[in-house]
Amino acid sequence: MRHAVADRRTSALHWQMDMLVDPKQVELRVPRTSTRVARDGVRVRCSASTEAAPVSVDGLEAISALTAVDTVIECCLDRPMQEAVLIADSALRRRLITVPELQTAVSARRSTRGAGRLSRLLRLVDPGSGSVLESLCRYLLNTNGIWPTSQVTIKTRDGKRTIGRVDFLIGNAVIECDGRRWHDPHDARMHDRERNNGLARTGRLVLRFTWEEVRHSPAYVLASVREALMAAAT
Repeated sequence: MRHAVADRRTSALHWQMDMLVDPKQVELRVPRTSTRVARDGVRVRCSASTEAAPVSVDGLEAISALTAVDTVIECCLDRPMQEAVLIADSALRRRLITVPELQTAVSARRSTRGAGRLSRLLRLVDPGSGSVLESLCRYLLNTNGIWPTSQVTIKTRDGKRTIGRVDFLIGNAVIECDGRRWHDPHDARMHDRERNNGLARTGRLVLRFTWEEVRHSPAYVLASVREALMAAAT
């Protein structure tokens, strides 16, 4: 298809942004002057603007895709907010975009349809997000009125030694997301126990949540965090 540009999640794939669910369709954008031909498994959108950037993946020939910041914007306008935040966090984490670039892009669309969604995206993204699981956990907490600080370095009570960096800190409670990649190996478990003991010695409560819990038991996660916050405040 002539003049076609990888659109939305197809563009996100080419930029190697993280997604919650792999897309089942190829998404393309073409100029309004182009003839749109229906094809199975292909979603084609006509647009007055088809600004694109060449994207090269693993040494393959570069293809045309939306710019990284436009990819985030378009995914936000098309996908559920949870997935939009995850994609935006991923783009920030991979340094494909910056927060000021995202702010500028959102500001440029303040008078267009979807401006409210884009403003909400800005409030929910976090350049400090360390993983997909952290993005999902933070989104769950934020959208239920809980706003922890991400990636906080904790020191011993006397401030002389660093215990470690935690995923989230809110009040006196630490929240950790246990991704399998980092927490299954035996040496990682040993390190986690040592760090948990160190955090306990500072008087902090530590909660740990897995992918399954964040994705499939959100009520349990929220109840655990709220009870921990109440206990930490007493």
